[in-house]
Amino acid sequence: MTVATVEANANRYLTRSARASLTLAPMDAVRITPSLTYQALNVHDTSTFDTDLSDPPAGVLRNDSFRSQPFDNWLYLASLKVTAGLAGTDLSAVTSYFDGESNATLDGSTGPATLAAYYQTVRQREFTQELRLTSADAEARLAWLAGAFFSSNHTRIPDRYVGIVAYWNSPIPIPIDIGNETTIDKTSLEGFGDVSLKMTTRVTLSAGLRVGHTRFDGDTQLPPAFHAAEADTWTTPRFVLSYQGTPQGLLYLSAAKGYGSGGIYYAFTLGPDPPEAYTPDTLWSYEAGVKLDLDGGRVRLDGSIFHILWNNGPQVDDYAHGENRGLVPGSAVSNGFDLTAQASLTEHLLGHVAVAYTDARYTETTAVTYWNGSFVTVRAGDAVGLGSPWSVTATLERAFFLRDDLACTLRIEDAFHSHNPRSFYEENPQSQYYQPGWRPDPSINILNARATLRWSHFEVAAFVNNALNSQPSLAVTTVPYVIRGSWAHTVTPRTLGLSGTWRF
Repeated sequence: MTVATVEANANRYLTRSARASLTLAPMDAVRITPSLTYQALNVHDTSTFDTDLSDPPAGVLRNDSFRSQPFDNWLYLASLKVTAGLAGTDLSAVTSYFDGESNATLDGSTGPATLAAYYQTVRQREFTQELRLTSADAEARLAWLAGAFFSSNHTRIPDRYVGIVAYWNSPIPIPIDIGNETTIDKTSLEGFGDVSLKMTTRVTLSAGLRVGHTRFDGDTQLPPAFHAAEADTWTTPRFVLSYQGTPQGLLYLSAAKGYGSGGIYYAFTLGPDPPEAYTPDTLWSYEAGVKLDLDGGRVRLDGSIFHILWNNGPQVDDYAHGENRGLVPGSAVSNGFDLTAQASLTEHLLGHVAVAYTDARYTETTAVTYWNGSFVTVRAGDAVGLGSPWSVTATLERAFFLRDDLACTLRIEDAFHSHNPRSFYEENPQSQYYQPGWRPDPSINILNARATLRWSHFEVAAFVNNALNSQPSLAVTTVPYVIRGSWAHTVTPRTLGLSGTWRF
């Protein structure tokens, strides 16, 4: 292996987007808004780099894959929204149709003599319809809304593995070309409603309920064909108690149940298993918060504390089910708070600070037993995900009015994300997910700046993102079954840009 550069700037990408919308008013109380959105992304190669060959602080990032790994995605979203004011009631109907496709190529090689590629396409089509009725008088003592939602989704996932592979019982690498296709259909029918009662001039109690039924069906297309199905009926209530002490101050308490939809694992070509249904998960979220406007609106404070209990149902032994299964370890808890403060420091200088803290951890130790022994999946107290406990963002924005129709704004932003000190299952030698050499993300700090010039219907902006060119190694992953070292990602390096907007 050499460190010669085969292609510079290999991870370049191109995005394209367009949106068209038109509102028609055939009568005073009726609005009809059709819209169409298009978006496309083309990534020439992965942004993963090899930590053994790279030097991120020096700006040296080398990808040692044996082949390029492009990714492209496109989508169309068409929608039609109709609103109408009826006698004491407002009607809203939204119909949408989504059509999109993603194509990925992954390097499946394990060495120079065993070159291979894995191809996967995900094609989705989805139709949704929502009808909503709301009480028209927002100041009434009793306010309400009621509605229904329907969605139908069809997903097709063909995948293919092509290359030269050395099996454990074959001294000579042999060619291989295998593939399959999984189709997954999902339908959902939901009904929802909410009632808000002003118990006094300052106290309001709200209660809401959402009830739904979801069904999944998955099939493979090549013999031997497999079928998997799952259906679930669920109920999620919500309660909010608020106290409006003054027009500038609000206190609230809330409790709500959340629902995570189940689904179907697709038939991973390189794995041993057919499509398999996985169960939904639920959580209860409890929150208390305050919103205050002080000094005549010059200072605004928003703050909340929360406690979330997540129940993911029974543990799923995904380690024996192929790489497309996600870790499902059981229950978890998340506690934290967020606080934002915005102040007009001078007539034209605005300051903003946002502080958030989240401590998410698993609450039970789970283990599995295989033929070769027992392994701990996660330990009680292990961190959930790779999220940063502390997040702090500070912004200063200064406006300059050059003339009546010409204004300039300068904005500087500093964003900090802390290191997570909790333990991780990747660090535990007793876990089947143990990765020698793995390490959690370090703390990172990103400085951004932007200058905007506005006049009439035009806007021009110049910006620099990651002005200090911070390059930490993030999401480090060891790959024990190949000859290469650890892989990692980093943030986008210092980026200069110019944008223009014309509104007409």
